Amino acid sequence: MLVRDDYYRSAGKPVCDWDDRAVRDDLIGELAADAYVCLGVLEGRSVGGDVAEAAALLATVVGQDLETGEDGRFRIARRVAKDRVISTVDPDARHGRKTQARRLDGYKGHAPVDPDSEIVTDTIVTPGKVGDGALATDLIDDLDGDNGHGDNGDDEVGDDEAGNDDVRTVYGDNAYGTGEFREFLGDAGIESRCKTQSALVRVGVRGPEAMSENRCGQTQRIDEYAHRERTRVPLEH
Repeated sequence: MLVRDDYYRSAGKPVCDWDDRAVRDDLIGELAADAYVCLGVLEGRSVGGDVAEAAALLATVVGQDLETGEDGRFRIARRVAKDRVISTVDPDARHGRKTQARRLDGYKGHAPVDPDSEIVTDTIVTPGKVGDGALATDLIDDLDGDNGHGDNGDDEVGDDEAGNDDVRTVYGDNAYGTGEFREFLGDAGIESRCKTQSALVRVGVRGPEAMSENRCGQTQRIDEYAHRERTRVPLEH
């Protein structure tokens, strides 16, 4: 039934001359054929537990990492699938990036800190693909609970202009400076000291199709237009 004659007795990466394209393509074809044979055997059967998980993982890897060439043979896909599984040993790990140049594989830790006491007030671990600001509201749930103390991507209780000492304040970099999060803080009566994200749009494009400056060279800063014309520039959604 299986194409390869070693029956996968040894774990790890198969041994071959990976620099030889023909040999490499033959190996990939054999592995792909065996994968589809296994999935075909399981199709329509009621399985559970480890077998179901292994089958789902096998189908995911084959679907995301392989493509069929013009000659009908399987080959490694020249693309990166969305939400790509990067490890069969740890299938929850993901590609991620901190900046355009700084990449990571695995997981990302989110830890708000009280700036006065320097106590870590919460911890959340996510796959590496999750953005820093995606969990902002969860990280300050005790502040949102209106108990006067809290956590953030940094937060503290501060003084307002009237001298009150019970102002709830959140500090963070521009990952937490989205309009949505700032609106959330305002509705909750929490002062935002997060760095505001720059409004960037591609020339002639508005709304969901707008691209950030690091994704498209033809961008203009809305705040530059506003400064030049000394008018407010409405953002279209």
